[in-house]
Amino acid sequence: ETVDKAPTFKKAWENFLTFLDKHKITTENARFVTWGTRDFNPVIPDALEREKIQPPEPNGYPAYFDLQYEYSLFTGKFCPFFKLSRAIEECHLDFSQFGGQHHSAIVDAKSEAGIFKKMVEEGWDPYELVNNFEIKNKLAKQEQENDKITEQEQEKNKLLKQKQNKTK
Repeated sequence: ETVDKAPTFKKAWENFLTFLDKHKITTENARFVTWGTRDFNPVIPDALEREKIQPPEPNGYPAYFDLQYEYSLFTGKFCPFFKLSRAIEECHLDFSQFGGQHHSAIVDAKSEAGIFKKMVEEGWDPYELVNNFEIKNKLAKQEQENDKITEQEQEKNKLLKQKQNKTK
């Protein structure tokens, strides 16, 4: 229902840029927080290309950092694919206070803010970020390769099960 009533990507993007401009948010004075690399690689670039929208200058995207990556390093449990639900649980956050629906943009954003706050309370310094765009691009490529491997493994398992069923 919410999605059905939502503006098109093009309109949402225009609203987003207006919001940034109105509040004087730039790559120099703010960073966007993501959970994983997919929002900025490939989701937003693909959507901009599909809608034939020129990416904003200077480097095409707002500056961002990957809280998923930072959280995994901060906790000493390095995993570039650390699940948001697991981090919420480990931070002892009440997921229901955020709306309780995984993969809802507003719920995920509130969850990430809770994790961010918890990390700062426990000594993490967001001004000393470990990750950077070079690492992000490597992780994004790893994620894409892992997705392909997973799909191939699923297909192999499916074929194996079919073969086993035929021999029975």
